[in-house]
Amino acid sequence: MMKMKTLHLSIIFVSLLSITIINTNLPAAQGISGPAYFMKSNSTAKIYANFAISVLNNQSWDIKPEILTSLDDFSTKPPGLTIDAQPSSFIKNMHHVHVTYTITAKGNTKGVYPLFLFSCGTSPLVVGLDESEVSPAIYNKFFTAAYACPAVSTGTPDMNIIGYSGIISKILTIDSNNTITVTSVSKLGEPPQSPLKQFKSGIQAKNVTCTQGLELIFKFEDSSPACVRQQTAQTLVEHGWGMWVPAVTEQDIPNVPSSIKVANTNFTINYNIVGNGKILDARMDAQSKSLILSLETTSNGTLTVSIPRALLDIKKNDRGSGEFYVLADGQETIFKEIHTTPTYRIFSIPFQNGTKNVEIIATELI
Repeated sequence: MMKMKTLHLSIIFVSLLSITIINTNLPAAQGISGPAYFMKSNSTAKIYANFAISVLNNQSWDIKPEILTSLDDFSTKPPGLTIDAQPSSFIKNMHHVHVTYTITAKGNTKGVYPLFLFSCGTSPLVVGLDESEVSPAIYNKFFTAAYACPAVSTGTPDMNIIGYSGIISKILTIDSNNTITVTSVSKLGEPPQSPLKQFKSGIQAKNVTCTQGLELIFKFEDSSPACVRQQTAQTLVEHGWGMWVPAVTEQDIPNVPSSIKVANTNFTINYNIVGNGKILDARMDAQSKSLILSLETTSNGTLTVSIPRALLDIKKNDRGSGEFYVLADGQETIFKEIHTTPTYRIFSIPFQNGTKNVEIIATELI
């Protein structure tokens, strides 16, 4: 029987509300800064968060966001404002959980309200007003408040906000003359859909987008995509669950020290294989305009191959520039073009144990 232990954030929040909030003004010359959220009256806003879980277990975690009347009244909630979180709880047996906070401002609701999302402290939620319509003293009270926060353990999830819709996050600075300046505005929009939703909507697996900090990995069984941390991706690949093409920067182009001549041509391709494998033969298929590589593999791995553009390329015409496709033993597989120069392209192609042929196809738009 699974043992469940629920950690109630509402209890933490009650503790937070029962403490004394101390406001200390900073020296006038130094000024004060802090974040504030802005949304319109009679509207709905969403804040998207990622909860990273470092200690996996079967405990459940409740999420209890709150909007309160004011910093002087933590016992009541303002009429016309609601907030909820979906999911409202989760089991800590996954590395990442995405949570969507939905804030609804009904009617002509206007004002500045304490917004509590997670763990400790509040931020000003400004509804129906812009920053210049709020007294600097109100911001000052939020930005200089001190909270006696509960201790955070290694099992406490780490929350990062990854997107917004219908709401704007601004960093405000108040100088010695009580002048409010917007020093930055969040550029976060809505985060990408889940990898599976993107895939089912018709986006090719290789073009699925992950949120910042996550890596795209593909399940061997059906090439379906998933977004995970880099360390998790490495573990899944090592255990044979899927394929992963690590992100590569221009400063970190992999070496391709081995080479093989392409049969019946004057070209040679350079390559490298991570894992147990080697290229036995390379040849061009003029009819399908593809490069066919015969492999010998005894483990999962990744083939990195540098192909001269004079041998195989896609050329732009009035309809576009075509696409590359990669087949592994006749089945379309994932790959990534990791570097391009005027003379060659470098592809990274993960493969499964036992793969015998990799075919790189250049298609033209006609």
